[in-house]
Formats: sequence, structure tokens, C-alpha cells
Amino acid sequence: MLDCVREVECPAPHDSADFGRIFFMRDTTIIYRSFYEAIKDLPAENQAELWVAIFEFSLNFNEVELTGLSKTVFKLIKPQLEANNKRFENGKKPKAKQEISKPEAKHKQVVSKSEANNNNNNNNNNNLDTASALRSEQFEKFWEFYGKHGAKKPAKQRFMKLTETEMEALRKHLPKYLDSTPDIKFRKHAERYLSSKLWENGDIENLSKPVQYWTNPFDYWNRDLTPEEWKRVPPDRVEGKKDNDIKRRMGI
Repeated sequence: MLDCVREVECPAPHDSADFGRIFFMRDTTIIYRSFYEAIKDLPAENQAELWVAIFEFSLNFNEVELTGLSKTVFKLIKPQLEANNKRFENGKKPKAKQEISKPEAKHKQVVSKSEANNNNNNNNNNNLDTASALRSEQFEKFWEFYGKHGAKKPAKQRFMKLTETEMEALRKHLPKYLDSTPDIKFRKHAERYLSSKLWENGDIENLSKPVQYWTNPFDYWNRDLTPEEWKRVPPDRVEGKKDNDIKRRMGI
């Protein structure tokens, strides 16, 4: 039993999680490349907030209050941090000492090959279940924060099939995409964002800027337009503009 310093009152742990936090504080943690990729291009202030939040959560089991872009990124990272903390706490739980006779010990060591294979299969299944549960939790965080939902079931199916490489790209792209589309009517539905793998396009600079159509026909009607200028022709005037261009060139 660990003794407390005499002048300091040690709080009684309320549950096993508190016990782990009080008596088994972490000295190390794991930083994934996906964390770095998601954070490195953010403003310096957000980077500083996020790294402090990650280390506080991982080492001291404290969740730092965040807002805005920092909160967005941390929500995507948090499920992985929680899974790491859970593994740490489970690994630190005291194990009961087993007293068994030598014959019993020898008997327990005799495991048939089929039983060993079953154990391996069970371990693999458990690993898959854990990974699936973690990915499902990450989807719920994504869904909650994305804002423009649509159909949840197909969106989750696509999210669950993402590779780790795609997840890393999504973590990096999503905060910038949401920041560039504060008006969600210019944002794709979540399922469309996932199905089109928008993070592969890379061009998010002008997503929040709607097309500025010309309101005065004299600005575009009787002259040749560049491809960029054609984008500003009102959709209901495009065919008329094309017909007018043909007549104009024929001198009609």
C-alpha cells in the first residue's frame, strides 16, 4: 500500500478508473503520425492548444476545454486517446496471485493444437471488434460535428470502410473544409463528402464563396468570354448567350 505524505490528504478513489489516475499516472504516451498531419498546418495558436490538450488527456487524464478549430480536431483524435488510456488502465490493474499445484500447472500447459488455433482466432476477432468499436465511435464524433447530415446509414458504411491512410487524410482535411464552409448550405452532405473522398481534391480555398453571377447582360452578352467568365453567366442565360455568340460571329 502506498503511503501518503503526512500533510497531504489523499483522496479515496471512487472507482477503478480513479485508482489508475491517482496511483498509476503515465510517464509516456503514443503520438501517431495522423495527429501530426492533422495539426501541423493549423495556426500556431491552435497547434499549441491541441498539443497541450493531447498531453493533458494522455498523461494526466484531464480534458482541456477547447473551442472552434481546436475543438474540431481534438474530437477526431479523442477516441484514439481514450482507447490508449483504457489499455493503460487495464494493464495496471492488480492481478490476483494464483496458487496451483505442479500437476495442475502442467495440465494447464497441455493445450491441443485446435484449441490454440481457436484462441488465436478469438484474439483476432477481439482485435477486429475493438478496431470496429473505435472506428464506430470516431464516426459518431464526425457525424456530430459535420453539421450537414443527410442519410446516416450509408455515411457510416463508407466511413467504416476507410483505410488508415484515408482516415489520416480526412483528419487533416476536415477541419479546413468545415472552416471554409461556415454556411452549411455550401457544404456537401456527409455521405457525399465521404463517397467523393473530397480530401483527395485538395482545393478547398474557395468552397465558401458562391458564384457571383452577372446581373447586367451588357457585362457579358456581346463579347467573347474566358472559361472563368463563362462561370459567371446566369445558368438560365447560357444557351441564349451561346446562340447570340454564333449569330454575332456570322454577322447576323
